[in-house]
Amino acid sequence: MLKEQQRMDFIKAQEDDRKKLEKIKIEKTLEENKEQETKNYEENKKLIASTKRQELPPEPSEGSTIKFREPLTGNNFVRKFNKSDRVQILYDYVQSKLDEIQFENN
Repeated sequence: MLKEQQRMDFIKAQEDDRKKLEKIKIEKTLEENKEQETKNYEENKKLIASTKRQELPPEPSEGSTIKFREPLTGNNFVRKFNKSDRVQILYDYVQSKLDEIQFENN
């Protein structure tokens, strides 16, 4: 009976170890996925910003000056726009700054 109890305890310990190792493996995989998502997110921000910078028309010497304020740091971005510019140009300008703007980490 003692041998049987020891065998059962050994089997239970093996199962517990297997579960712990599986949990560690899953946590490691989740962490790696999160790191890859963060890397992809940063790369996408840089790509969008670069593309929008290239697409923006040159800043006019005369026009309306608009100041954009970054919410987290309070940094300002200032640019002149023609009065005839569409709102999309303002959106494109903000997107061209994506690699400079700091966002809250969720």
